[in-house]
Amino acid sequence: MPEADIHIRCMRCGTQMEMRDPAPDRPWTPDQFWVCPKCGKHFWTTYPPPKTDKPKVPEPGPAT
Repeated sequence: MPEADIHIRCMRCGTQMEMRDPAPDRPWTPDQFWVCPKCGKHFWTTYPPPKTDKPKVPEPGPAT
């Protein structure tokens, strides 16, 4: 499990939730899967992928 500075409390019982990898045999994705160790509630958070530089589209030249 990756280390993170994010802490989420269970909405049902208030216990600190644990972040788990939803697919241990796959690369980590922006989907964060949280489980409450006390009551078993599941919670998903999704973060958008990191921004990358978009390729510049050349401006059309003068019409001939």
